[in-house]
Amino acid sequence: MKKKLFTLCLITLAFFACEKDDEKDEPIDVPGGKGTILIGSSIPNADGMSGSAYMQLVEDLSSQELTNDNAIPYPFSSSLIPNGNDIFVTPGLAGDNNYMYKYSLENNHLVKKAEMLMDAQAGGNNLVFKGDKAYLSTTLSAKIEVINHFEMTRTKSISISSYGVGDNNPDPTAMVVRDNLLYVALLQTIGRTADPDRPMADVLIIDTQTDEVVKMITDSISSMSTPSNNFNRSSIFMDENKDIYLICSSGLGALPGHVGGILRIKNGETEFDKAYRFSFNDTPFEGESNMANGIMQCYYAGNGKLYGAMHVMAHYSNPPNYLEDRVLVFAEVDIYNKTLKKLNIPSSNMFGGYIGPYNNKLVFGTAATNDNGFFVYDPVTGQVSQHADVTVVGYPWNYIEIK
Repeated sequence: MKKKLFTLCLITLAFFACEKDDEKDEPIDVPGGKGTILIGSSIPNADGMSGSAYMQLVEDLSSQELTNDNAIPYPFSSSLIPNGNDIFVTPGLAGDNNYMYKYSLENNHLVKKAEMLMDAQAGGNNLVFKGDKAYLSTTLSAKIEVINHFEMTRTKSISISSYGVGDNNPDPTAMVVRDNLLYVALLQTIGRTADPDRPMADVLIIDTQTDEVVKMITDSISSMSTPSNNFNRSSIFMDENKDIYLICSSGLGALPGHVGGILRIKNGETEFDKAYRFSFNDTPFEGESNMANGIMQCYYAGNGKLYGAMHVMAHYSNPPNYLEDRVLVFAEVDIYNKTLKKLNIPSSNMFGGYIGPYNNKLVFGTAATNDNGFFVYDPVTGQVSQHADVTVVGYPWNYIEIK
């Protein structure tokens, strides 16, 4: 992004101030921009499985058009994971990047602090933190890597291949830490698809004090399957009561007999809550004539309100066109009352959908037909920008408010 030019008077003041202090002027074009809001954009190739990705900082979400001229490139299939002032770039899912990178926000600029070599073609898009530990789920290699994220060194590898059903890889994805236990959602795919004959959801529980597996729990009565999402670190999350909620996507493609919805593990328990089942298949989607089969991106705002980019299979063309089909429909999801309500935000293709907080409001990144960027939405009034407040080159691939 090209930084806005200072006015002549500000340049003059800055010059004399620096001359007085015998210091150099700050460069006008700093790689990655300036601010505390991180914007990610992607430019996929025609196959939708490869391409380029860029990240940059902005100071606010006032109306602006971003380019990638001064952005920092990162691997297309990687995720950006925040932890305080640090941003971690995961190895990704393509298997062609074997590094994890760490950036820090210093003086409102991104500074690369370290890079860490991981196992070849191990993948990994989800990272959670507890103290000086970070846990990386390596989806392609059936391991949970334990990392000292301050020193960027690996301290242990937890093999979980024995928990695979149908093959030797349970496909670990998103995770959440509650007290001293790590809950790891398992896709349990065979190749790239779920087992059509196994509409079940598995979660692995690991003791963070010993980094040993405690057990795997399975929901086999709701027909929900493929819990969590490789590109959505919030697809397993906790509410104010420390209850864990797990989003399932019905076999990654609405397999017959598989259900999309939400499961719960109550505070103080290590089994699925048999009294809670939120099935999207049985829930009317207010404002949308088709059923949702999962949530691709989401943000929990509290008081039972989850804001999500609902995956609606009926909006795919035949054959699917992942660049042109607007299959993500934004919704307010009430996880307590089990309702779905469509929001007045343009639907996105699969390369948008990111949601996050901004000044007591919400930000929705959507790769819409006519608007491509980030919209600011007021959940109290329901008001939303008429057009994208911030537009990007490519698609709006990520949004993080660094704290």
